[in-house]
Amino acid sequence: MYANFDKKQAYLSSDFGKEFAERIFGKEFVDSLPKFVKGKRKGKTKGEILWTRCIKGGWVKTARERGEGFVETQKGKIVAIVIDIQGWGDFEPKYVACKGNGFYYGITNHEQVVMEKKLTNC
Repeated sequence: MYANFDKKQAYLSSDFGKEFAERIFGKEFVDSLPKFVKGKRKGKTKGEILWTRCIKGGWVKTARERGEGFVETQKGKIVAIVIDIQGWGDFEPKYVACKGNGFYYGITNHEQVVMEKKLTNC
């Protein structure tokens, strides 16, 4: 049986998105993120918070070949949370923070270690 996941997102310019990000990553880190300088969102935080919740535990395939993967057992729990500050016209996400298993967003172990060091310095 394969695991099932639910992915959601919220903009950091919304009250819910900012409060959720502050609860997970800390107020200092969220306040250090870039802000909108003009328009109806002037002064609000740019970016979005994305999270993945495990709906049903099971096998998670990590490669197309060789049967590589792992078993996800955290049913009902959030297994990964990231902050993305990708701008308009950018094709690649620009993740600045990650908690949980970065695999779900294509983040390597090295990138995740670098992000966690930045979080502890705030």
